Amino acid sequence: MWSKISRIFLLGLASVLLSGCGAQAEAKADDPDENLKIVCTIFPEYDWVRQISGRESDHTELTLLMKNGTDMHSYQPTV
Repeated sequence: MWSKISRIFLLGLASVLLSGCGAQAEAKADDPDENLKIVCTIFPEYDWVRQISGRESDHTELTLLMKNGTDMHSYQPTV
């Protein structure tokens, strides 16, 4: 009895797991006018990303979340 139930369960489980293997996600059309938006929480990250983006900076919109002079240890985010 248990072996029949376990076989049915395993067959069902295998079919569910393998059904996701054949699915392909639709490729979104890349919009060349759309910029990559990056938000950094602290200045070291902001500076690092700014230096990495370098030549591609016209395709990225980089934002620093904290204002200049804000202590990152006492920062309280607001809406």
